[in-house]
Amino acid sequence: MPSVKFDSKAEFTQFEMLPDGDYPFEIVAVDFALSTGNKTNGSETMECKVAFFRDKAFEKKAAQWTETFIFHPSTEWKLSVFTKCANMLVNGKVPADGEEIEYTEATVKGLRGWASVRNKAGTQDKEKRFNYVAAWITNKEKLPRNTPAPIPFSEPVKSEEEPW
Repeated sequence: MPSVKFDSKAEFTQFEMLPDGDYPFEIVAVDFALSTGNKTNGSETMECKVAFFRDKAFEKKAAQWTETFIFHPSTEWKLSVFTKCANMLVNGKVPADGEEIEYTEATVKGLRGWASVRNKAGTQDKEKRFNYVAAWITNKEKLPRNTPAPIPFSEPVKSEEEPW
């Protein structure tokens, strides 16, 4: 039986084409699957739901879509550029050249950086246009990761009466 994770913050948003430009982004969700591409068939993929903002304070959300990364030797460079762009740290440090990096929801969700956004015509319907990340920008200011506030812990209320 299918299930979904409820998101109380989810809202319907009308699609709006972003003008070409550089935007701050945040990874808001991560999922993993397998590639069905001709050259990468069977390779693992990381599907990142990316929110793009009009401001560095991350208060004015402009758009959101999914960007897919493929774990395949021919596309490893893209993951390295993304890692550098999002200032992804391994054990609190920038990864060393050749260091093996494990990509999980916990290590990717909340990452922030800058992306160069463009738009292009659809492959099947040339009348439709789509935004996409043309480049993950590595030479702009590094943005701190979004770390959600911890859920406050409250001590259980002690009762004078014993339950048994």
